[in-house]
Amino acid sequence: MAVTERAGDGLVIHVLRWQRGWNLRDLEEKTGIPEATLSRYERRSTIPSGRLRMIATAFGLTLGEFDALAQRYSATGLFLNVLAMSAA
Repeated sequence: MAVTERAGDGLVIHVLRWQRGWNLRDLEEKTGIPEATLSRYERRSTIPSGRLRMIATAFGLTLGEFDALAQRYSATGLFLNVLAMSAA
């Protein structure tokens, strides 16, 4: 099974959940991935590609769209985006 090791995937998952008002249980229900595993994915950057595809689909994104989003938001860019969303 291929594994992604890019920094930031977990942060993107967390922000996408936050934007939708979902908790980990909500994402678990949409993906079938256990809540504890999703929590680990948000804290670490190593996510099997099949699981990442399931997560992207739950957010209504293709894997390519998720990848583009993850690349667009470096740790700094993501941080600034979160600050902007918090201020809105």
